[in-house]
Amino acid sequence: MSRCDLSAKRLGVVYSAGQIGVGLGILPGLVYDRLGPAWTCLWALVMTCAGNAGLRAALPARDGEACAGLPVLAALYLVLQNGSVALYQAGLLANSTAAPE
Repeated sequence: MSRCDLSAKRLGVVYSAGQIGVGLGILPGLVYDRLGPAWTCLWALVMTCAGNAGLRAALPARDGEACAGLPVLAALYLVLQNGSVALYQAGLLANSTAAPE
């Protein structure tokens, strides 16, 4: 990523944080079990929007602008990925329970 001068190793840290967000899919899974698919979709909406909006604010729009630090980028990508897996789970679980036997 040339705008933030992140090396491949540092980008790997951001990617790894995202994979932790996917691994923490147990949290929206618990929301689904206790509150149902609508609340899980709300979780997904909030997390995905927060992650995307945060990354938009953290990444520079033009060359030469300041970029957020590695921990900020990693945390925002974790949030984004957790929202993404929540939406996937909501659809998968709702459809699997509604499918005829």
